[in-house]
Amino acid sequence: MKTKLDTAAATVASVVVHDDAQDQCEIEMRRGQVLVIQGMIITVVSILVYCAVCFQSGIDTELAAILFDGASPMLLATLVGMGLGTMLWLFGCVMYLRAAMEADPAKVPE
Repeated sequence: MKTKLDTAAATVASVVVHDDAQDQCEIEMRRGQVLVIQGMIITVVSILVYCAVCFQSGIDTELAAILFDGASPMLLATLVGMGLGTMLWLFGCVMYLRAAMEADPAKVPE
């Protein structure tokens, strides 16, 4: 036999579980935002360093020559930095969107 106290406890338990899930979604969304910003910063810094190295050394080689012939180790490092920054940005976008799809639309912060 269910009493009013049991019914109220079950209602409160479901609300607490829902709030924990909502909090988890907000945490995942925040992590996704941070990863997107970090990826963007890494990519932009890598592009700036790539341009600076190219202008200082007067390198006129093609991108394939940098990758396959080893024109300059610094250029290869900046290309790797651009790739890692882009991957981090994409991972953050996916993480944010996954959390946003699972979140309750009425309680998502704007």
